[in-house]
Amino acid sequence: MKSVPNQKGFTVLEVVVALLLFSLLMGSLWQFYGDTYSMYIKFDHKTNLSEQARISTSFIREEIRLAEEVTITVKDGTEEKTIHPPTVPQTSKSSDKIEGELVKIELRTTPRTGSGKENRQIRLRENASTQNDQGAYHLLYKANFTESLISDKIHNIKVTREENSPIVRFECTLAVSRNGEIFQQVENVFSESLEYKIAY
Repeated sequence: MKSVPNQKGFTVLEVVVALLLFSLLMGSLWQFYGDTYSMYIKFDHKTNLSEQARISTSFIREEIRLAEEVTITVKDGTEEKTIHPPTVPQTSKSSDKIEGELVKIELRTTPRTGSGKENRQIRLRENASTQNDQGAYHLLYKANFTESLISDKIHNIKVTREENSPIVRFECTLAVSRNGEIFQQVENVFSESLEYKIAY
């Protein structure tokens, strides 16, 4: 009579331990993937916001520099205040300190044809959309009866003109929201002089 060789399989305990180790390994890999993806999304939003901040602030600066006449309207609580350039360069400066959230910048330039004045406006409009990845305001540019969107990720633009100074400081904060919470934000600060401008 032939003897049957001793054939051993895995015990239940060995199978359970193997499954447990496999689950722990997969959980760690999944956690690593989730963290990496989350970091990538945040980095992507930060890069996008930084680029939009650069475009938005460069646009505002360029428009102010090109304009001959400028008036900036800000809101402090419920009160609107206006920042005018000095009426006479280097001698007469508006004296009061003014600060608040940007409402609009009105600009006027003589066109190359030399006839009349070209009116332009940069303004903030509250964003009524509830979609993710958008800011609280839209930054809009209006010229020749045409309105263009500069950025849809503006959180706020704080404007400050110190006492006895023609320098206006802008603090632009751009942010994206997720489910009503700020997910990512960047800030860009710059200053412009109204020394040689005329009140719009």
